[in-house]
Amino acid sequence: MNQISESEFIEILQDGKRRTTDFMAHLTEYHGGPIKTEYILTADIARAFLAKGHEVRVEKINRHLVNVLTKRKGWKPRRKLGAQRSDIAVTNSDLFPLALVEVKIGVGKSISKIRKDLEKMANVIESLQPKYAAQVRAASVFQVHVAGGAKDITVERLKQKVDKIEKAISKELKEFQRDWPDFTFSLNPLMSAHEGFVPTAIEIEDDGSKALGENGHATRYYAVIVGFHGR
Repeated sequence: MNQISESEFIEILQDGKRRTTDFMAHLTEYHGGPIKTEYILTADIARAFLAKGHEVRVEKINRHLVNVLTKRKGWKPRRKLGAQRSDIAVTNSDLFPLALVEVKIGVGKSISKIRKDLEKMANVIESLQPKYAAQVRAASVFQVHVAGGAKDITVERLKQKVDKIEKAISKELKEFQRDWPDFTFSLNPLMSAHEGFVPTAIEIEDDGSKALGENGHATRYYAVIVGFHGR
């Protein structure tokens, strides 16, 4: 069973994000913008794993991962696995989980939209035998979009808004981690510090005068990396 290194895991998530942002750039004449459906990002991340030769499943039923070979003996999951599914699961022989990824869009300055995803992944991981749990990479990948206004002809105000969102999410993750002491939940941007920020356009009219064009925006992508340190 080939464990995915953390560095490769993050690189694959970045590749999936890049596929999505490139697609949106082509659709919008390189103005960029948010995707309107999670499945675009989900499919792009799945393709990124496939490109690295990994066995990928989309909408994988979690109880098939916590199976007779992998489940922790005498353990009762905190939450019933039931019909829960993982957006993306990377497996070995379709039985042994190597990576779990959940995808969300429309996330603001709170973890409210990704909380259940984080709980779901942690619940699956701690339900596995430690030797299997230790090999699983997991992440909640999500999009944050901040709409700009006509006055945002530079990106400074957008950067300030995004910085506040990042700090608010990081603070909530620390509080969330108290309920899952065997785990860490770390916020990782999937873009460089300057990517994803677009100022309001300035158009040049036929007479040479300037006019405001399409409003700017910040569209950023992140991963909350879920680390397991239990026994």
